[in-house]
Amino acid sequence: KLQEEAAAMTERTLEFPNGLRYDGKVNKQGLPHGTGKVIYPDGSSYMGEWKDGMRHGQGSLHVSGDEQYEGDWVENKKEGRGTYKFPNGDVFDGCYLNDKRHGTGTYRHANGVLYEGNWEDGLRSGQGTETYPNGDKYQGSWSFDLKQGYGTMTFSNGSQYVGFWDKGVKSGAGKMLLSDGSRYEGEMFGDRRDGKGVYHYPSGTTYQGDWVNDLRHGEGQISFPSGEVYKGQWNKGHREGEGEAVYADGSQYLGEWRQDKRHGRGIYTFSNLDTYDGEWKNDLVDGRGVYNSHGNGVYTGEFKDGKRNGQGTFIHVNGDEFTGEWLDDKPHGRGVYKSSRDGSVFSGEWREGKRHGNGILQLFDGSTCRDEWYRGVLAVRFMPTQDVNTGAGL
Repeated sequence: KLQEEAAAMTERTLEFPNGLRYDGKVNKQGLPHGTGKVIYPDGSSYMGEWKDGMRHGQGSLHVSGDEQYEGDWVENKKEGRGTYKFPNGDVFDGCYLNDKRHGTGTYRHANGVLYEGNWEDGLRSGQGTETYPNGDKYQGSWSFDLKQGYGTMTFSNGSQYVGFWDKGVKSGAGKMLLSDGSRYEGEMFGDRRDGKGVYHYPSGTTYQGDWVNDLRHGEGQISFPSGEVYKGQWNKGHREGEGEAVYADGSQYLGEWRQDKRHGRGIYTFSNLDTYDGEWKNDLVDGRGVYNSHGNGVYTGEFKDGKRNGQGTFIHVNGDEFTGEWLDDKPHGRGVYKSSRDGSVFSGEWREGKRHGNGILQLFDGSTCRDEWYRGVLAVRFMPTQDVNTGAGL
């Protein structure tokens, strides 16, 4: 039969009104069949094998400009193996099916990007490797021309991501090894850390907890090389909300935070077991609170910038008590001092922790004296002129 077909083929030149011209073999029906060349009206041309008027077998199609395909054809469609050169300089070398890239193939972009791997319906699909001009490389799964599934991205600076991808971006469980020595293992979304994850910093610090949009956000714990540990709430990368910190010296804080600082209500326990329970502002005690100093006494009142400032009461462990105004941790202004030793009560003026100015001293028996003090030293004492037991005044 093949011999009969060959005998029936003749060399012909066919010209059509639209400008198309064919030179080559034709079958008995006058259709291109065998080898031949056609020049199309737009200037493109095909040279190769034909079957019953269709490109079929080996052939080369030259389109206007630098566009060219050379390879296998089946019934006018690219099918089999071939090389396609695009006008922009891109080149594909690989398998075709039904006029589309399908199977294994290599695509070289004019900008230096190189893909080697599987194709389906003209798109990267299955396993493939893409190398970029800057040295970055992706090896893994593809779907619909995008990174999809499990894959490894190695960056030119030494960083690497191993994990899952979705629609071209890192999404799902994965591991990141960064060039600075830091490591992340956890969930990703939209190319960013998002979900549960553990991050190891080059300094030795470790964070384990929630992430949102590449920031620590939600519940999490951070541990520092010094031994300090914080466990609690985070907001956009900062300790914020309720949290507990244990410091290297053994002290600890439990309470509210804002922008990485103790702020709001909180309890601080010192390493010597002294405690402060009250308000904080910008990492300092500020507002109303209670400071319990073991071996010294208890202060209840106002604080400002980390010190006793304002109105407050201090009760010493021996029972002595001062109630009044404070400045920079010392009685300053008006105040009342009660002595547990002799029951006397001094009500008057204070300066930098010492009696200074006018005051009245009431003794245990009820008698009173009007005093003048200078920096803790009694300057003048006015004794009562009447028996104080009668209730009379000075």
